[in-house]
Amino acid sequence: MTSQYKATLEKTENVMLENIEDDKNWDGIKDFRSQVGIGPKQLNNIEPPNVLVKIWDELRMLPIYSRKNMDIDDYFQLKKNPIYPEQPYYKHQKVHQKDGLLQRQVIIVTHL
Repeated sequence: MTSQYKATLEKTENVMLENIEDDKNWDGIKDFRSQVGIGPKQLNNIEPPNVLVKIWDELRMLPIYSRKNMDIDDYFQLKKNPIYPEQPYYKHQKVHQKDGLLQRQVIIVTHL
């Protein structure tokens, strides 16, 4: 498990470094907000039900997602287990994954 985690982390770091011009002065929160066009005000105004679907409906039109033909399961990484891709991905794991990703995104978008 540790080796798969390290490999996944290294891959993620490499993608980030390829896409960040000035990694020393980069403000990820500001950049994320400007790229997606969603900040705390927009998130606070999303009414239930289906909040995740409504967020995805806003994001899926962005070129980074539309070019890759991503769907909501791709975005929330629910098609296969990211740590153990060869093992079944059970519903309770998907719920946990989706909840964790949403919490991290809300923290990023709403961070002052």
